[in-house]
Amino acid sequence: MPQWSCIGPTKVDWSAPTTSLYATTQGVIRSVTQDPNDPNKIFAGSVSAGIWLSQDNGSTWECVTKNLLVDQVKGIAICPKSSRKPSAATADSQETVGENGRASNAIDGDLSTFWHTQWYNQTDPLPHHIDLDLGSPLTISGLTYLPRQDGSENGHIKDYEIYVSNDGTNWEKKIEGTWTYSTDKKTVNFEPATATHVRLQALSEVNDQPFTSAAEIEVLGSFIMYAAAEVGPIKSTDGGLTWNYPQDANVNWTSNYPNGPEPKQIIVHPDNPDIAIFACNSGIWRTENGGQNWIQEFNREVWDIEFHPTNPDIVYAGVSNGNPWNSRWIEFYRSTDGGANWTNITNGYPTPVANHNLGRICIAVTPAAPEHVYVFAGGGQNMGQSNQQEGARFFRSTDSGTSFTEIDVPNMIDYDTSGNGTGGGQYTWDMDLAVSNTDSNYLLAGGINVWKSTDGGNNWSYVPGTGDPQGSNRDHWYHSDVQSLAIYDNKSWITSDGGIYLSTDQCANISNQSFGLVAQEIWGFDQGWKSDIMAIGMYHGPIQIRDDSIYDGWYASTGADAGTAMVNKGDDKYIYCHPWNDNKITRSDNKDTKPIVVGLNARMPSYIYPIEIFNHNYYNTFYTLDTKESTVQKTKDNAKSWELLKDFGGDSDTPVRITTSYSNADVAYVIVEFNQIWKTRDGGINWTQVTPNSIVTQNKSFSNLTIDGEDPNIVWVSMGGKQKDVKVIKTTDGGATWSDYSGPNDNLPSYEIHVITHQIGTNGGVYIGTDAGLWYRNNSLDRWQRYSTNLPLATRVYFIRLNYAKNKIRIGTHRGLWECDL
Repeated sequence: MPQWSCIGPTKVDWSAPTTSLYATTQGVIRSVTQDPNDPNKIFAGSVSAGIWLSQDNGSTWECVTKNLLVDQVKGIAICPKSSRKPSAATADSQETVGENGRASNAIDGDLSTFWHTQWYNQTDPLPHHIDLDLGSPLTISGLTYLPRQDGSENGHIKDYEIYVSNDGTNWEKKIEGTWTYSTDKKTVNFEPATATHVRLQALSEVNDQPFTSAAEIEVLGSFIMYAAAEVGPIKSTDGGLTWNYPQDANVNWTSNYPNGPEPKQIIVHPDNPDIAIFACNSGIWRTENGGQNWIQEFNREVWDIEFHPTNPDIVYAGVSNGNPWNSRWIEFYRSTDGGANWTNITNGYPTPVANHNLGRICIAVTPAAPEHVYVFAGGGQNMGQSNQQEGARFFRSTDSGTSFTEIDVPNMIDYDTSGNGTGGGQYTWDMDLAVSNTDSNYLLAGGINVWKSTDGGNNWSYVPGTGDPQGSNRDHWYHSDVQSLAIYDNKSWITSDGGIYLSTDQCANISNQSFGLVAQEIWGFDQGWKSDIMAIGMYHGPIQIRDDSIYDGWYASTGADAGTAMVNKGDDKYIYCHPWNDNKITRSDNKDTKPIVVGLNARMPSYIYPIEIFNHNYYNTFYTLDTKESTVQKTKDNAKSWELLKDFGGDSDTPVRITTSYSNADVAYVIVEFNQIWKTRDGGINWTQVTPNSIVTQNKSFSNLTIDGEDPNIVWVSMGGKQKDVKVIKTTDGGATWSDYSGPNDNLPSYEIHVITHQIGTNGGVYIGTDAGLWYRNNSLDRWQRYSTNLPLATRVYFIRLNYAKNKIRIGTHRGLWECDL
């Protein structure tokens, strides 16, 4: 089975002249979390491609949830308590007569005692070892060694080895090394391993004496982590390298993939990794046993949740009052028993106002000022104020959330960078607040743009950076629409609709740390017929073009939230797209010359429409679907003028898919309103409905279709929805009769099919793209086979494009572009 590989987009040509570099994106990144022990280890949660890990401060990235059905991740929480006290310690040598040098002293927590090898009447030669029994399996990632603290150098370890075992008998060496002499604690990290026993073996002593000693030895387990995903909470027990579903069977969120609770945030108890709280649109869910069971505390939408920095019995949450949108109010709740019971706080925090909206809040706390709570609120419909404006409000508590004071702030969620705007921006989509873990006066707030305060929230200034990122501007550029903010020591992290960004000087300079992330949700994808020209449209990104003969990477052409992108099969210098409006792009063969972008004079589908409108033998003639006017149109002069071919009768009969025949350009099939199929055999002059009967369709909708490349009478149609009753149907007589090409006993999963494509020159080879990868079948197979080797499990395939000249099959997904050999 061919192996899939990701082809990005990972690299943008920043030197090419364009007006759309500001909109380039590596994907929408919804959260960022830094490892407490390793500042170079960063976790990023994306809107469509799961969790990504960087172990070099954002220079390179890898997806660590590719084996789970996980796409959107909103929050990632780490329990800082990672060590475990061993239940017993034994050594091959210990002094029990001349002094108390028992092995158990190395795990007693008393720095004045120590383990020492035998020296009275007998000296045991090196090497020496001490074995630590953990009592139960633990994912181990390191060890700390504290030399004796009484001023003597006797027994200080120089050269060492560390081993792990699951039975105390068979040992695997994890690492070896040398410690320089000091009385400071030494920390050794190694590749995580699950074990029940750990051995520290001393090979030499700092003064070449035959002794070994230790005041304390501590085993470092990998951090326990939780993440708020769209399939519910997920969990890692090895510091984020691998993840699983720690879910109650009675809740069973994962069965709803790709749907599920809308994640908002997740937090974990700082001292007990078995306690975690998940906030989502269905309320607060709490576990006390590591995720085996989840108890619902609220059944209303919760936007944010935080533990008190030093007292985990106190928890804060922003909870919707449950009203309809025009009077929805996010109230501030406080718990003093770890999240089991809650109190609505109204002292200084505004109470709901009829027919007004305070639609979102973000909460921030810091160990630098544990009693402080900061609340950033956004909304519309006046938010209970008298000036009738939409925008931002800011509240601060200095008594652990029992009362608040409001501080006047600029409108930090609006597009207007002066702070005087009267709009609400996109506060339900992009908004966050962060405070430094070491300086309670340094805060960041984000809506469309980033704002900062250096005096505890009393005054705010706009952080420039959302304009043109070319030239010197790239040193302080970030994509707008801020998703999350985090401040760790001197590092300020910004995530947005464009990726992830870092500043080490309070946002005076900002660097893009996104490259290597591939989390773009592809809304449009096509390629040349004989060339490697590619064009894509992206969620929250522009139309981008790849032409390796001209550009050093992808070229950002036009627009944002770009939909359809089609490459002319007869002449690939023409690209048709829907970035905001409907455009025709004429590519240049000169890197220094911008492509020409003009209006298309017709409407194209705007959102994830895997359609086939071209025949490879023509470049002037092709079709388009006008989904607003419910028509199919045709041009014979490369989009200069258009001919109405068929009006399907208003909005209720909107055409949604069209496919033209490879072997006969006059033949095309159209899906109308997902429940009708129409056909033309004369280039659109006449149309015939060829909808199969309900016995075949079982009243399921149609999602897409493909035509045999050699016989236009053979057509396959994929069926819509998440179901297993009927997945694909087929006709061999142009739609006169239809039959089921799948069924309940087939291998196909229930996940929805988005696209279906025939491969020319095969024995009826057909590919389908689903919410969980690719599947294949031909006439010699009696059922569908999975065709997804090396694809992440949760890969929603929206587009399938075959490049016969390059012998490649390429797919557009919600986690970038992928290819493999045909």
